[in-house]
Amino acid sequence: MIDRLATRMKDVVRDQPVPSRAQFMRANLLAHQGKIAEAARVFKEANAAKHSEISAEVTAESHSWQGTWDTPNPPPLAGRRPGDMPFEVLLLLGPTRSGKSSVEQALAGDPSVLPRYEAINFGLLRAHGPEDLARLPTEERGGLLRQALYLSRVTQDQLAGRIVVCTNPNLVHVVPALLALVGRLNIVWIDRGGPGHMADIFASDYVDGNFYAYDIDNITSYLSAYAKRMSELMKALPDQAIRVAFADFLNDPAAQIGRIAALVGRPLVQGGVPDAAAARRHCAYTEDLARHLL
Repeated sequence: MIDRLATRMKDVVRDQPVPSRAQFMRANLLAHQGKIAEAARVFKEANAAKHSEISAEVTAESHSWQGTWDTPNPPPLAGRRPGDMPFEVLLLLGPTRSGKSSVEQALAGDPSVLPRYEAINFGLLRAHGPEDLARLPTEERGGLLRQALYLSRVTQDQLAGRIVVCTNPNLVHVVPALLALVGRLNIVWIDRGGPGHMADIFASDYVDGNFYAYDIDNITSYLSAYAKRMSELMKALPDQAIRVAFADFLNDPAAQIGRIAALVGRPLVQGGVPDAAAARRHCAYTEDLARHLL
């Protein structure tokens, strides 16, 4: 069995375009073969490679983002207009494991809310410049928006007056394109905060095999870059964005849903809130875990 796995893994590793991921796969295979010392060496090399990849990615993203927002009236946000779609868009933004799904679950109790979870067509949004999208006729923009949110099978009547909620953490990179399509959107930054967030990502994603989570420094860099981007985004769109601390949501969900209702300009019926006591215990556990990791 191990020999067959080794043959297959060699093909996978050879075709793997990300160097660190190929090394992680090789380390796992070596461990299965009982070559623990060699596996540990390759695993250490893979961590170093991944750290370099993440650093380069964060640097490139930071430069790109800074260029977008440095000017007083950034081109992707120029000429903003009132929303002219039959539905509204609400983005719940925050890094992975920040609590967005819990807030979305609470919002989903309102019949006007249409949760889309993390479904988003990034390829479509990145294929067009925000300025080009903003110049399109309303009907054409509406069609692209529905494709981007995977709403093509939902009728106009079903969408009329709805609030479409999206929680994909990578939406933070395509806000200008979405804004160009919809005219106006609202943003809620779900801020987990604290070292416990880092520990939660490490513990959960390590088990799930998400490779960036093997290095605590990488996770910290990711969280810092995301917080910086959200701060800049809120500064650029002060009337369309609020920050909700996840701890505040757990302590008083009704109050935070009220703040979101004020942002979208309509009352919202609070739906089923996940077990807040269990969530608070989990947050306390991850804060304690962080003390051992750092």
